[in-house]
Amino acid sequence: MIHMSGYSLTELTSRPFSDFIHPNDRTMVMAYHAKRLKGENVPETYVIRMLTKAGGVKFVENSGTTVDWNGRTASLNFLIDITERKRTEEDLSQKEVELRKSEEFNTSLLNNTPNPILVINADTSIKYVNPAFESLTGFSAMELIGQKTPYPWWLPETVNETHAQFTQALREGLNRFEKCFQTKSGHPFWVEITSSPINGKGKTKYYLATWIDVTARKFADKKLRESEQRYRRLVDNIAIGVSLISPEMEILTLNKQMKKWYPHLDPTKKPICYKSFNDPPSEAICSYCPTIQTLRDGEVHDSITETPAGDEIRHYRILSSPITDSDGKVTAAIEMVEDISEKLLAESQIRDLSQQLLKAHEDERQMIARELHDSVAQDLSTLKLVFKTLFDKQEDELDQKAANESKLFDLIDRTIASVRNLSYDLRPPGLSELGLIRTLTTYCEEFAAENDLKVEFQPAGFKKITMDSLIEINVYRLVQEGLNNIRKHAQAHQVIVKLVGVSPNIILRIEDDGRGFDMKSRERSINEEKRLGLRSMKERVNLLQGEMNIDSLPGKGTKILIKFPFKRGLD
Repeated sequence: MIHMSGYSLTELTSRPFSDFIHPNDRTMVMAYHAKRLKGENVPETYVIRMLTKAGGVKFVENSGTTVDWNGRTASLNFLIDITERKRTEEDLSQKEVELRKSEEFNTSLLNNTPNPILVINADTSIKYVNPAFESLTGFSAMELIGQKTPYPWWLPETVNETHAQFTQALREGLNRFEKCFQTKSGHPFWVEITSSPINGKGKTKYYLATWIDVTARKFADKKLRESEQRYRRLVDNIAIGVSLISPEMEILTLNKQMKKWYPHLDPTKKPICYKSFNDPPSEAICSYCPTIQTLRDGEVHDSITETPAGDEIRHYRILSSPITDSDGKVTAAIEMVEDISEKLLAESQIRDLSQQLLKAHEDERQMIARELHDSVAQDLSTLKLVFKTLFDKQEDELDQKAANESKLFDLIDRTIASVRNLSYDLRPPGLSELGLIRTLTTYCEEFAAENDLKVEFQPAGFKKITMDSLIEINVYRLVQEGLNNIRKHAQAHQVIVKLVGVSPNIILRIEDDGRGFDMKSRERSINEEKRLGLRSMKERVNLLQGEMNIDSLPGKGTKILIKFPFKRGLD
């Protein structure tokens, strides 16, 4: 088009197509264009005059079809410059007059014509082929002159069909059609044939056939259609839903999976997506919709939906990508939709089961702690009193008695302390009586005293929050595991524990000034050495549907940030 018109790409794409059409042809061209877009019948091929940038006029043959372009119906036009052919035909018409007078045939003009030309006698024998014809087919004039149908360039498998078209062309006189032939070496090619009779003395003497090589156009059209078919097959048969949404939120097309989910939708009627995908229909764009964001900013967005579907809620993961024109303007958005309802339900059931197991675990620890405190510790205390009474009754060997008594009592005292500490670790007794904040305050003070470490506990935002007991014990365990990790590995002097309740989340931050570590190597060692400290903390946070981030560098200490949603009364 650029070569034919002399205009640049920018000049062509910045003006209406009608500007380049001769004024006398514009009405016809635009009428045919409008009818084609509506699906009405129009001539498959017609000739128009095109204006060039240099001020000239070219005769152009326009062949068109409709295609789906970015979700909209468009006209795909193939324009072929036939100016030389028109001039040849005009010259030939003049020659026809001369032939009628002199019965002479001047071949000089035909020999210099770039388009292949074939002249056939009334009995179908070949009278003349020009050099362009020889070049295209590979057959020389010597090989062809005098041959009758079927001609050697006809395809063997279409001989009958070609013969019928050939006979019709001879019978009707002026005729134009497209046909696939083969070269002498067997390579296929497509030509557009215009045939017209040359009369003399009241009857047809010859038939003139002018060819235009349209092989490139035909193969380009074939590749385009094959590409579109491959795309449609791919999109139709993938396991996820695919839909095309216009800037007005209209549904332009749906693949098989989307039609399976929404069999009542007819994309040809361009239904509105948020009214059609929701049951009952929504009257406004969904708040989570990633497509509206894509249509606005031209970026890729994704979201998980809560789509009402009658008596249930379906969850879809939608990935929305833009479709843009040559100027970068967003003309539509492609939605790739995955139904993750069953997946989310399974994950929810796993979380519920894990929480129940965690609760059962804590209940078991509480029972063991109660048994240790109420039974074993009491029995040891009673044993201490019995031994004391026993030793009090002995009157001889006072020095030996005192020594034995001291060793025995020290052993019993240490055993009682160990049992009480174990009971306290299994289930802090003050958690239900004093609450989480006071219990953690006491724990941090005792931990600091026992480990010669400064521990600063900073709670905030819990005055109006009443937490479920399972949440409380998990927060306590996270602080406990975090401090124990510091005691074992950090070689720290100071620790800051911050616990903040900021709706809808609880945020726990544990910082130390210890030796720190390399994050990548520690991640590997967690798996290789089967370390339980950080791993158990991460697993506990996952069960709380939260996230845990660790920031550490060698010699720079470690910061652990934990955030999880606050819910009352977790089961």
